[in-house]
Amino acid sequence: MNPVAGHWGAEPATTPVLVEAAAYNGLAVDAHQSWAFWRAELSPFVESPFVCPNGERATMCLARALGPRLSGAARSVELVRRALGQLPEVDAQLRVGVALVVSERFAPGGAEHERLGALERSLADLFHRRWPAATVRILPGGSAGAGQAVLQAVAALGGRSAEVMVVGGVDSAHGADAVEALLAEGRLFDAEAPDRMIPGEGAALLVLTTRELAVRLGWTVRALVEGAAHGTDAAVGREDVPRSGEGLSAVMRALTGQLKKRRLQLEWLLGDLTSEPWRAREWGLALYRALAPGGLDTAGRDFFQIAHDRLRVDQLPECFGDLGAATLPTAVVVAMQSFLRGEPSPARCLLVASSPGPERGAILLASAQQRRS
Repeated sequence: MNPVAGHWGAEPATTPVLVEAAAYNGLAVDAHQSWAFWRAELSPFVESPFVCPNGERATMCLARALGPRLSGAARSVELVRRALGQLPEVDAQLRVGVALVVSERFAPGGAEHERLGALERSLADLFHRRWPAATVRILPGGSAGAGQAVLQAVAALGGRSAEVMVVGGVDSAHGADAVEALLAEGRLFDAEAPDRMIPGEGAALLVLTTRELAVRLGWTVRALVEGAAHGTDAAVGREDVPRSGEGLSAVMRALTGQLKKRRLQLEWLLGDLTSEPWRAREWGLALYRALAPGGLDTAGRDFFQIAHDRLRVDQLPECFGDLGAATLPTAVVVAMQSFLRGEPSPARCLLVASSPGPERGAILLASAQQRRS
């Protein structure tokens, strides 16, 4: 499937703006801490209560303040509640929409699909307490789902069905069903299986609106959402088709291709690479395709080096663990805080993620302080 993509950076007046963000995860309790502890390269991995078949306790990055007894969907709801409490009040007269991504385990065929309805009601209730008339959509898209959520948010803002969109994601593997599913898939890290992933957990929420409304209400523009892409990898889940990284390559190229047209270089890439071999292979294949300078078809006339000579590449799971559906929104939080605080200080960051299933997503975020181009 070709990616569904949107890019708005060429016309700054129509570029959606990020005016606020919140986060709660196993590393930190708000957006600022998430950035600060990430910059400090903290990795608060601990032994979880869950025991692997070999007798080793599964390693996770847990929000320990929640306690071990809160698990499953109820834990995800609490993570969202704590993130939501960090957002400022929004005028009740404004039309608010919500697009929240949850784990693929809640999708049809997933290990917790039968709990999706209850989870949707609980999450909708949380948001309706804050904004009674809000339209709430829950998307079981996993790690890459925020690409789709941003596209939906931008369509709502552009079509004026919403004046403010809250986009986010939440995930937690702290639950028996989640752990059993990870064990069945051979994905859960322990001391005897280092080539697997360490689950994290968290929620992150982003408040998007138009520049026009932000100026009118006096809101601070903290970053620009210059583009988003969402697609699928047809080879995932099929044994008769080799996995060549086409899905991730396509969503990345949808955005780096726009940078090339504008003669802009990419300075920062923030991904979701874990120790899993399939992720490393996919990442390696996609990276060069997405950043290839091109120009050979026109004897060099279109040559342009997209990647900056000092391209910075970071991987979110190194500090947060695998955040699942909260991956891309948390990456936006880290990039936004970096833009505001100057550490690091590139003009743009490409955020990319691969779900365990076929979905792939990317978001292009830019500093609000950059020179308009």
